[in-house]
Amino acid sequence: MGIHYTHRPANVPEICHIHPLADECLILWRGQAQFYMGDGWLEAETNDCALAPCGVYHGTRNQVECIYGGFASPPQLDLLMNSGYYKDGVFLPVPWERLSVQ
Repeated sequence: MGIHYTHRPANVPEICHIHPLADECLILWRGQAQFYMGDGWLEAETNDCALAPCGVYHGTRNQVECIYGGFASPPQLDLLMNSGYYKDGVFLPVPWERLSVQ
């Protein structure tokens, strides 16, 4: 399974997309937003989640600052291959930094 976590400021455009090989569970950890699932937008509040099965067009949008998470199985190699951290079938070392808690 692959897991991702992201902070998104208010009103950042989202590109809805599909994953050809993975189901994805989207979780809104903080904020108020909308999930797009196949054919429409669903209202979401903190701790709401939605499942986008493999091949279903999905995304998120928000007018306030939000924290999102996602879990995918199998891992979304379609995203990682374009990240710059995957080359010739191998994941490269990723730089990291400690984030301050506010």
